[in-house]
Amino acid sequence: MPNRRKTPAELEASGSLKKNPSRVRITPTPKGELGSPPKHLTPEVRATWLELVRSIAEGVLTRADRFQVEIAATLMHKFRTGGLTKDGISAAQLSQLHSALGKLGASPADRNKVSQPVPKADETLAEFD
Repeated sequence: MPNRRKTPAELEASGSLKKNPSRVRITPTPKGELGSPPKHLTPEVRATWLELVRSIAEGVLTRADRFQVEIAATLMHKFRTGGLTKDGISAAQLSQLHSALGKLGASPADRNKVSQPVPKADETLAEFD
């Protein structure tokens, strides 16, 4: 199995970027907060969206995650109302739901893989004032 790709910070720390400047990668940073659920969702799916957002660690979800949260909320609602039946969710959709939740960091195994913003120094020291 090949080694995982090093982050730009790891490449910088190891000196690889000085030796091979072409390895420089710009890591995109999503802008904006997640916001409220889309208006086209039913009230039940909107409630599932809000529950899902509350269950994810604070600061993880951004505007770029809106489609992923929408997919997860829709599939979760469908699973809760119909289960694994003809009217509910198929096994393939259950797998998609599991994958979507994992990408959002909603499972214990995937929670460590999701990056959170690092608090600023003044925010971490403010609690001791």
